[in-house]
Amino acid sequence: MVSVVLIILFLGFTCEVKCFPAAVNGSTLSRQENTLLSWLQRRYHFNAAEVEATKELIEDEENDVDPKQDKIIFRLQVEEIVRKLRTMSDEEMEKIRKLFSRKMGAVRADEVFEAAEEIFESEKEANEELRQSFQLNEGEEDAFEELVEDTKDGKDVETEDMEFKLGLSELADSYDQLSPEQEERFRSLVEEEFGSEEAAMIFQEIRAIHEEMETLKGLEDLTGEEGDKNDQDGGSNDEFADDDD
Repeated sequence: MVSVVLIILFLGFTCEVKCFPAAVNGSTLSRQENTLLSWLQRRYHFNAAEVEATKELIEDEENDVDPKQDKIIFRLQVEEIVRKLRTMSDEEMEKIRKLFSRKMGAVRADEVFEAAEEIFESEKEANEELRQSFQLNEGEEDAFEELVEDTKDGKDVETEDMEFKLGLSELADSYDQLSPEQEERFRSLVEEEFGSEEAAMIFQEIRAIHEEMETLKGLEDLTGEEGDKNDQDGGSNDEFADDDD
């Protein structure tokens, strides 16, 4: 079985970001720019998320906003758009660039493309850093894959065995070792792969299982301490008994 975590962290992203709006209603873009978005959707098969991300890129350029400061989920979608464009022929790319230039001016079009390329490079680097920091063992990966399947099937994860729960608990420990930015990035990657609703359920189950295992561990530690104390008390009584003899 191909690791779901490996798919998320290594193989790029091919599905629509489900947390983006499906349309560009309420757009502040000009009529020409909205026509550009419609053309990208019809002629070049941009999905709703890609159209929305392109719209946000144009708005960032218009309002002099650094798009690298936008949410990770948006930057990941821009990265996917650049990947898509790079698969096109030089002729197709030239047509798209000319289309942007006609609809919003050559200078602004160049700035949008430059911003997209910068996001692509920065996201590629950040994802590689996450991959290096978040290297899971086989038990963690297997548990995550089972959790994804259980979530899709509506199965109660509490019915899974202890090996599964230990794997998820270890995964939670690994996740907690990430930096806040890397935590957000991994959550965004999971959202992109499975959708925001299912991703929320996945993280909720991971946290619940982790808390359950931590509670069990605490009880085991407490029981062990009491056992050690009883052994010590028993040893002391034996010494007193020897003295009495």
